[in-house]
Amino acid sequence: SSRLVDALDAARVRAAQRGDRETEHAATVRLVDLLVPRGEDERARKLLLAWIEREPEDAAALHKLRELELAAENWEGVVTACSRLVELEEGEAQVKAALALAEAAEACGESAQARAGLEYVSRSQPEEGRVRALLRQIYEQSGAHRELAEILVQDGDNAAAEEQRYACYRRAATIYSEDLQDPASAVTPALKARELRPDEHETTLLVADILTAAGRIEEAVAMLEPAIRAHKRRSPELAALQRRMAHVAAAAGDQDTQLAWLKKAFDVDRKNGELAAELAHLATELGDYDLALKPLRAISLMENPGPVTRVMALLWEAKIEHARGNRAKAELWAKKALREDPEYQEAHEFLAQLEA
Repeated sequence: SSRLVDALDAARVRAAQRGDRETEHAATVRLVDLLVPRGEDERARKLLLAWIEREPEDAAALHKLRELELAAENWEGVVTACSRLVELEEGEAQVKAALALAEAAEACGESAQARAGLEYVSRSQPEEGRVRALLRQIYEQSGAHRELAEILVQDGDNAAAEEQRYACYRRAATIYSEDLQDPASAVTPALKARELRPDEHETTLLVADILTAAGRIEEAVAMLEPAIRAHKRRSPELAALQRRMAHVAAAAGDQDTQLAWLKKAFDVDRKNGELAAELAHLATELGDYDLALKPLRAISLMENPGPVTRVMALLWEAKIEHARGNRAKAELWAKKALREDPEYQEAHEFLAQLEA
């Protein structure tokens, strides 16, 4: 009744004036419970906000405020209440507050608002997969690559299924190495992935790349050598491993060994455009033109090579012949490039230089 509401409000005010927190709290909660059924939600909300401002650690009051904000679909208010609750609650109650926080933030169209609260819960309960899943989603949406990689490692450590552990470690390693260009941080998850699947070719390549980029040359060699020996037949997989050995040699500053491994890899797989281009670049750089011409001619016969196209390879051959003093052959290859692509401006410019 209105009389009861007025009496409770008066009791609340008197308790506040004399500093009687317990009585004020009881009167406020009871008053809110009476106001809401009467449709006076906004008055109840203001009472709770005023109380919580003075008693920010009153979880019961925060729960009531959350319910009011939720009923009014005031999502920002729900976010505020739940953000405080995640710091006050423990165990499952804390997790539920975090889940409600994420849901409200999404309803606002601002999922990132839930990040701090979810991170707080994840630190308190690192084994809680529901919270990590929400954080993972937020990190993906916001492009927070380092945080995403870190939580993927946690997911891998906590996952029961081997397949899930492997996928988490593998993805974390890729994010560290490719998105963040941080091979040192990528090493641990990469090695964890390979420990789970030591015979998987693509994982071996990934780990080799990461170890090489991180400067851990001896470890890369120690992993690649037995993998290469295990391949009894010539195959694209063997060539890929040999190419990684060339990258290790390059990281160690040994261009002769790098060239030798690239030659081996190209002899095994002559249809790999990237490998052929890599060999051609290094051989040209070292002045071994006879060797450089072999991968370039292979590229010129491929259907859709890359990153060096057929027309680029033909002009490259022309430039090598010119460098060797073979003007007629240089002109021949440049004209072949123009037959391949009559609009190739660089070939036109090269021929003009020859004729000047």
